[in-house]
Amino acid sequence: SGDTALIYGLTVQNGQGSILEVFSTLYNVGGGILCANAAVKIQKCIIRNNNSNNLGGGIFSFSSQVGITNCTFDSNESSNGGGLCIYGSSGSIVDSCLFSNNDATEGGGANISFGLVTLQNSKFSDNTALLGGGLLIVDNRSSVINCDFQGNLGFKGGGIYCFQGADGNIIDCEFYNNTASLQNSQQAVGGAICCLASSPLIQNCTMHLNSADSGGGIYINNSALPDIENCIISSSKKGRAIACTPCLALLLSCTNII
Repeated sequence: SGDTALIYGLTVQNGQGSILEVFSTLYNVGGGILCANAAVKIQKCIIRNNNSNNLGGGIFSFSSQVGITNCTFDSNESSNGGGLCIYGSSGSIVDSCLFSNNDATEGGGANISFGLVTLQNSKFSDNTALLGGGLLIVDNRSSVINCDFQGNLGFKGGGIYCFQGADGNIIDCEFYNNTASLQNSQQAVGGAICCLASSPLIQNCTMHLNSADSGGGIYINNSALPDIENCIISSSKKGRAIACTPCLALLLSCTNII
Protein backbone atom coordinates (compact mmCIF):
# COMPACT_ATOMS: atom_id res chain seq x y z
CA SER A 1 0.00 0.00 0.00
CA GLY A 2 3.05 2.24 0.17
CA ASP A 3 2.70 2.82 3.92
CA THR A 4 5.77 2.85 6.17
CA ALA A 5 5.72 0.85 9.41
CA LEU A 6 7.26 2.38 12.55
CA ILE A 7 8.97 0.43 15.33
CA TYR A 8 9.82 2.87 18.12
CA GLY A 9 11.40 2.63 21.54
CA LEU A 10 11.29 -1.15 21.97
CA THR A 11 13.76 -3.57 23.50
CA VAL A 12 13.91 -6.66 21.30
CA GLN A 13 15.82 -9.52 22.90
CA ASN A 14 16.33 -13.28 22.99
CA GLY A 15 14.76 -13.87 19.56
CA GLN A 16 15.62 -16.94 17.45
CA GLY A 17 14.76 -16.00 13.87
CA SER A 18 12.24 -17.02 11.20
CA ILE A 19 12.42 -19.08 8.02
CA LEU A 20 12.49 -17.02 4.81
CA GLU A 21 13.25 -17.82 1.18
CA VAL A 22 16.16 -15.65 0.05
CA PHE A 23 17.43 -16.03 -3.52
CA SER A 24 15.58 -19.38 -3.88
CA THR A 25 17.03 -20.86 -0.67
CA LEU A 26 15.41 -21.17 2.75
CA TYR A 27 17.32 -19.50 5.59
CA ASN A 28 16.85 -18.83 9.29
CA VAL A 29 16.90 -15.02 9.44
CA GLY A 30 16.17 -11.98 11.58
CA GLY A 31 16.67 -13.11 15.16
CA GLY A 32 15.10 -9.92 16.51
CA ILE A 33 13.30 -8.23 13.58
CA LEU A 34 12.61 -9.34 10.00
CA CYS A 35 11.77 -6.85 7.23
CA ALA A 36 10.90 -8.41 3.85
CA ASN A 37 9.62 -6.40 0.88
CA ALA A 38 8.61 -3.60 3.22
CA ALA A 39 9.19 0.02 4.16
CA VAL A 40 10.09 0.27 7.84
CA LYS A 41 11.44 2.88 10.25
CA ILE A 42 13.13 1.55 13.39
CA GLN A 43 13.95 4.23 15.93
CA LYS A 44 15.41 4.31 19.47
CA CYS A 45 15.31 0.54 19.88
CA ILE A 46 17.65 -1.82 21.73
CA ILE A 47 18.32 -5.03 19.81
CA ARG A 48 20.21 -7.48 22.02
CA ASN A 49 20.95 -11.14 22.64
CA ASN A 50 19.17 -12.29 19.48
CA ASN A 51 20.30 -15.14 17.24
CA SER A 52 19.65 -16.45 13.75
CA ASN A 53 21.47 -19.31 12.07
CA ASN A 54 22.03 -17.60 8.74
CA LEU A 55 21.23 -13.91 8.19
CA GLY A 56 20.85 -11.01 10.61
CA GLY A 57 21.14 -11.97 14.25
CA GLY A 58 19.52 -8.70 15.36
CA ILE A 59 17.73 -7.46 12.23
CA PHE A 60 17.47 -8.87 8.70
CA SER A 61 16.19 -6.62 5.90
CA PHE A 62 15.51 -8.20 2.50
CA SER A 63 14.43 -6.19 -0.57
CA SER A 64 13.19 -3.49 1.79
CA GLN A 65 13.73 0.20 2.43
CA VAL A 66 14.61 0.67 6.08
CA GLY A 67 15.52 3.69 8.15
CA ILE A 68 17.28 2.63 11.35
CA THR A 69 18.04 5.52 13.71
CA ASN A 70 19.44 5.81 17.26
CA CYS A 71 19.37 2.06 17.84
CA THR A 72 21.73 -0.17 19.83
CA PHE A 73 22.75 -3.62 18.56
CA ASP A 74 24.41 -5.57 21.35
CA SER A 75 25.49 -9.22 21.71
CA ASN A 76 23.59 -10.59 18.71
CA GLU A 77 24.82 -13.59 16.67
CA SER A 78 24.44 -14.97 13.15
CA SER A 79 26.50 -16.45 10.35
CA ASN A 80 26.04 -13.26 8.30
CA GLY A 81 25.52 -9.92 9.99
CA GLY A 82 25.68 -10.49 13.72
CA GLY A 83 23.87 -7.26 14.56
CA LEU A 84 22.34 -6.28 11.23
CA CYS A 85 22.13 -7.77 7.74
CA ILE A 86 20.73 -5.80 4.79
CA TYR A 87 20.28 -7.62 1.45
CA GLY A 88 19.00 -5.98 -1.70
CA SER A 89 18.09 -2.56 -0.36
CA SER A 90 17.62 0.65 -2.31
CA GLY A 91 17.98 3.85 -0.34
CA SER A 92 18.11 2.47 3.20
CA ILE A 93 19.71 4.60 5.92
CA VAL A 94 21.39 3.56 9.18
CA ASP A 95 22.08 6.62 11.31
CA SER A 96 23.46 7.20 14.84
CA CYS A 97 23.51 3.55 15.87
CA LEU A 98 25.82 1.56 18.15
CA PHE A 99 27.00 -1.94 17.20
CA SER A 100 28.82 -3.66 20.07
CA ASN A 101 29.79 -7.19 21.04
CA ASN A 102 28.06 -8.79 18.06
CA ASP A 103 29.45 -11.96 16.48
CA ALA A 104 29.25 -13.57 13.03
CA THR A 105 31.23 -15.45 10.43
CA GLU A 106 30.76 -12.56 7.99
CA GLY A 107 30.10 -9.02 9.20
CA GLY A 108 30.26 -9.06 13.00
CA GLY A 109 28.50 -5.73 13.50
CA ALA A 110 26.72 -5.54 10.15
CA ASN A 111 26.62 -7.07 6.65
CA ILE A 112 25.48 -4.84 3.77
CA SER A 113 25.16 -6.71 0.47
CA PHE A 114 23.59 -6.28 -2.96
CA GLY A 115 22.02 -2.88 -2.49
CA LEU A 116 22.51 0.80 -1.73
CA VAL A 117 22.74 1.86 1.92
CA THR A 118 23.98 4.99 3.69
CA LEU A 119 25.52 4.14 7.06
CA GLN A 120 26.46 7.25 9.01
CA ASN A 121 27.28 8.70 12.45
CA SER A 122 27.51 5.23 13.99
CA LYS A 123 29.97 3.31 16.16
CA PHE A 124 31.23 -0.27 15.81
CA SER A 125 33.04 -1.56 18.88
CA ASP A 126 34.22 -5.00 20.01
CA ASN A 127 32.47 -6.93 17.26
CA THR A 128 33.94 -10.18 15.93
CA ALA A 129 33.83 -12.05 12.60
CA LEU A 130 36.13 -13.95 10.27
CA LEU A 131 35.32 -11.51 7.45
CA GLY A 132 34.74 -7.93 8.53
CA GLY A 133 34.90 -7.77 12.31
CA GLY A 134 32.99 -4.49 12.35
CA LEU A 135 31.37 -4.36 8.91
CA LEU A 136 31.19 -6.40 5.68
CA ILE A 137 30.22 -4.71 2.40
CA VAL A 138 29.60 -6.86 -0.72
CA ASP A 139 28.72 -5.93 -4.30
CA ASN A 140 27.26 -2.45 -3.85
CA ARG A 141 28.09 1.25 -3.81
CA SER A 142 27.02 2.01 -0.26
CA SER A 143 28.48 4.88 1.76
CA VAL A 144 29.98 4.71 5.25
CA ILE A 145 30.25 8.26 6.62
CA ASN A 146 31.51 9.62 9.95
CA CYS A 147 31.62 6.25 11.70
CA ASP A 148 33.98 4.99 14.42
CA PHE A 149 35.46 1.48 14.41
CA GLN A 150 37.17 0.51 17.65
CA GLY A 151 38.40 -2.78 19.03
CA ASN A 152 36.83 -4.98 16.36
CA LEU A 153 38.38 -8.35 15.51
CA GLY A 154 38.44 -10.24 12.21
CA PHE A 155 40.58 -12.49 10.05
CA LYS A 156 40.15 -10.34 6.94
CA GLY A 157 39.29 -6.75 7.81
CA GLY A 158 39.27 -6.04 11.52
CA GLY A 159 37.22 -2.88 10.94
CA ILE A 160 35.73 -3.19 7.42
CA TYR A 161 35.95 -5.87 4.73
CA CYS A 162 35.11 -4.62 1.22
CA PHE A 163 34.54 -7.54 -1.15
CA GLN A 164 33.57 -8.22 -4.75
CA GLY A 165 32.41 -4.90 -6.17
CA ALA A 166 32.08 -2.94 -2.92
CA ASP A 167 32.88 0.28 -4.77
CA GLY A 168 31.22 2.87 -2.55
CA ASN A 169 32.59 5.44 -0.13
CA ILE A 170 34.28 5.31 3.29
CA ILE A 171 34.51 8.94 4.37
CA ASP A 172 35.40 10.77 7.61
CA CYS A 173 35.75 7.53 9.59
CA GLU A 174 38.09 6.65 12.46
CA PHE A 175 39.67 3.24 13.00
CA TYR A 176 41.32 2.62 16.35
CA ASN A 177 42.80 -0.58 17.75
CA ASN A 178 41.11 -2.96 15.31
CA THR A 179 42.81 -6.30 14.71
CA ALA A 180 43.03 -8.86 11.93
CA SER A 181 43.98 -12.04 13.76
CA LEU A 182 45.64 -15.26 12.57
CA GLN A 183 43.30 -18.17 11.75
CA ASN A 184 44.49 -21.75 11.20
CA SER A 185 48.06 -20.57 10.45
CA GLN A 186 46.79 -18.34 7.60
CA GLN A 187 47.95 -14.74 7.30
CA ALA A 188 45.49 -12.22 8.73
CA VAL A 189 45.07 -9.07 6.61
CA GLY A 190 43.70 -5.55 6.91
CA GLY A 191 43.64 -4.37 10.51
CA ALA A 192 41.42 -1.39 9.70
CA ILE A 193 40.23 -2.13 6.14
CA CYS A 194 40.61 -5.07 3.76
CA CYS A 195 39.79 -4.57 0.06
CA LEU A 196 39.46 -7.62 -2.21
CA ALA A 197 38.11 -7.20 -5.75
CA SER A 198 36.65 -3.85 -4.73
CA SER A 199 37.53 -0.22 -5.32
CA PRO A 200 36.05 2.08 -2.68
CA LEU A 201 36.90 5.73 -2.12
CA ILE A 202 38.60 5.97 1.29
CA GLN A 203 38.69 9.66 2.14
CA ASN A 204 39.50 11.79 5.22
CA CYS A 205 39.90 8.74 7.45
CA THR A 206 42.19 8.25 10.46
CA MET A 207 43.65 4.83 11.28
CA HIS A 208 45.64 4.46 14.50
CA LEU A 209 47.03 1.46 16.38
CA ASN A 210 45.45 -1.15 14.14
CA SER A 211 47.09 -4.54 13.65
CA ALA A 212 47.40 -7.37 11.08
CA ASP A 213 49.98 -9.78 9.73
CA SER A 214 49.80 -7.80 6.48
CA GLY A 215 48.36 -4.30 6.14
CA GLY A 216 47.96 -3.04 9.67
CA GLY A 217 46.02 -0.12 8.21
CA ILE A 218 44.78 -1.23 4.77
CA TYR A 219 45.23 -4.47 2.82
CA ILE A 220 44.62 -4.50 -0.94
CA ASN A 221 44.50 -7.57 -3.18
CA ASN A 222 42.80 -9.37 -6.05
CA SER A 223 42.02 -6.66 -8.62
CA ALA A 224 41.18 -4.07 -5.96
CA LEU A 225 41.78 -0.43 -6.86
CA PRO A 226 40.80 1.77 -3.90
CA ASP A 227 41.27 5.54 -4.03
CA ILE A 228 42.88 6.65 -0.74
CA GLU A 229 42.70 10.41 -0.19
CA ASN A 230 43.61 12.71 2.72
CA CYS A 231 43.97 9.91 5.25
CA ILE A 232 46.25 9.46 8.27
CA ILE A 233 47.57 5.96 8.94
CA SER A 234 49.66 5.92 12.10
CA SER A 235 51.35 3.59 14.59
CA SER A 236 50.13 0.30 13.20
CA LYS A 237 50.95 -2.20 15.95
CA LYS A 238 51.68 -4.98 13.45
CA GLY A 239 51.91 -5.11 9.66
CA ARG A 240 52.80 -2.32 7.27
CA ALA A 241 50.46 0.65 7.11
CA ILE A 242 49.36 -0.33 3.58
CA ALA A 243 50.01 -3.74 2.02
CA CYS A 244 49.34 -4.29 -1.67
CA THR A 245 50.05 -7.92 -2.58
CA PRO A 246 49.39 -8.00 -5.47
CA CYS A 247 47.19 -5.27 -6.89
CA LEU A 248 46.87 -3.58 -10.27
CA ALA A 249 47.60 -0.08 -8.96
CA LEU A 250 47.15 2.16 -5.95
CA LEU A 251 45.59 5.63 -6.01
CA LEU A 252 47.12 7.47 -3.06
CA SER A 253 46.96 11.23 -2.55
CA CYS A 254 47.63 13.63 0.35
CA THR A 255 47.87 10.76 2.83
CA ASN A 256 50.20 10.71 5.84
CA ILE A 257 51.73 7.41 6.90
CA ILE A 258 53.38 7.69 10.29
